[in-house]
Amino acid sequence: MGQLMIGLVSALFLSTLVVLGQAMPCHAETKLVESPPAAFAYFGTSVSSSGNTAVVGVPSHDGYKGVAYVYRLNGAAWELNGELTAADGAQSDMFGQAVSISGNTIVVGAPNHSATINTEIVSYSGAAYVFKNNGSLWEQSAKLTALDAAESEGFGVSVSISGNTIVVGSPGKGDMDSGAAYVYTLNGALWEQVAKLPETPTDFSSFGQSVSISGDTIVVGAPWDTAHDGTLFAGAAYVFNHDTAGWVQAEKLTASTGDAAMWDNFGFSVSVSTNTVVVGAPWDEGGTGAAYVFALNNTLWEQMAKFPLEGVGSSSYFGQSVAVSGDTIVVGAYYDDATDGPIDTGAAYVFRADGTEWLVEKLTASDAAGGDGFGYSVSISGGTVIVGAPWEDDGSGEVSQVTNAGAAYVFIFEEDPSIELFVDIKPGSCVNPLNPKSQGVLPVAILGTEALDVMAIDPSTIRLTREGVDGEVTPIRGHYADVATPLQCELTASGESLGDGYTDLMLKFRTQEIVKALNLWDAAGERVTLTLSASLKEELGGTDLSAQDDIKVLGKKLKPKPPKKPKK
Repeated sequence: MGQLMIGLVSALFLSTLVVLGQAMPCHAETKLVESPPAAFAYFGTSVSSSGNTAVVGVPSHDGYKGVAYVYRLNGAAWELNGELTAADGAQSDMFGQAVSISGNTIVVGAPNHSATINTEIVSYSGAAYVFKNNGSLWEQSAKLTALDAAESEGFGVSVSISGNTIVVGSPGKGDMDSGAAYVYTLNGALWEQVAKLPETPTDFSSFGQSVSISGDTIVVGAPWDTAHDGTLFAGAAYVFNHDTAGWVQAEKLTASTGDAAMWDNFGFSVSVSTNTVVVGAPWDEGGTGAAYVFALNNTLWEQMAKFPLEGVGSSSYFGQSVAVSGDTIVVGAYYDDATDGPIDTGAAYVFRADGTEWLVEKLTASDAAGGDGFGYSVSISGGTVIVGAPWEDDGSGEVSQVTNAGAAYVFIFEEDPSIELFVDIKPGSCVNPLNPKSQGVLPVAILGTEALDVMAIDPSTIRLTREGVDGEVTPIRGHYADVATPLQCELTASGESLGDGYTDLMLKFRTQEIVKALNLWDAAGERVTLTLSASLKEELGGTDLSAQDDIKVLGKKLKPKPPKKPKK
């Protein structure tokens, strides 16, 4: 049976043993450049991807007015799908300094934009722009600014979107650059500011230099904050959870005691995916850099690993950029050396958890040259990794060598072809009887394993179907609990519930909806195979999964009644 490792549940048992090898097999490289390329445009300063769509920010385009390009994968080719600019864009706005995409919505940061607040122009306060795909075109749907905007606050230096929630970093907020992060949610057709983080800012922390959101979890980097052991300017990252009280601080993450050092810049980059947080510290060890991996253990975030591995050079700035999707982590080291090639080209490292080891692959550009800045920005979605190289001197053939035109490289990895999902209808029962007359519910569990964190599944995609029948049924509710283990009917004679330490997703379906939609009256007295299908969350690649289990439909098959005789 196949496995798909999601959410780093297995990371609870991992050391930082790193094995150089293929983190993911069979990758292909595509180079994206601006057409025509422009000198000092810095194409690739920011990158983001969701499924088969990629966004590349070019903040220095047209006198630092900025632009962002959207690409879509068509067959084996990445094709330009849109060119995004601000409706009220101006020179020096740096539109494209940060980009983020979730589904058909893109947010772009313009940290030097001078916004108009209450009829007054606030110089270099910053803005973030939201674009929506209407089916054929990308159109600007909103412009976000801080309700308390002030001059030179860098609002839009960092942005992140997950579903209907956007986070925008403003590291220059406050007289002492304490920083802030602003949270917006979609209410109807309007994006509304619902929170400003944190409640109690710390002077000089640059809170908001980096932001990341996944579902109900936000992580904000503060690279000049004080560590837990009291080390000044070592850096920190803050985790916020959403509950009935709104966005509440859950934890402050720092390097461990004795590891934190002044100017490490811990929190310069952050990324979160379900129950995994990665924090970059590019100035660790004097610029060699580091990336820290934290996993959620019950309610606490625990440090599971610290990268890099041996072989990363000094002054590589490993951790300048980080990204995580499921069990796969990408870390940029934009001054690392190419393997057996030029120096200071930059590199990106792809880490994947494999049992008690981390497999790692080093990515470099096939046309690498010194000073390209490859790894300055990184993104991952499913099997797609994008790496920005904003100082690359374009040599695409259109124009020979355009200084610092920039480029972005897309690597497509072959994902695990043997993905399998485990489901258990009526946990604790091996016969799985279903009474078609019941007015109750049918329990169905999606089982978590070492390889699968069920919190990575998008509940809105769950469907129950029967082969040969057109109908489908969706669950009416669900909750997370450890209720069963895969193949438990084969493990015990009675099939009693066996908790295995992994959280399961327990679903309830209305029995009558199943009977009617899946035509089970026709199967009374028979065993019937039902299929549960679901997809991973969009930010984890949206991979489609399915699994089957049988039920025994009770009763006798109804015989068609003979037609009534006509009355005389």
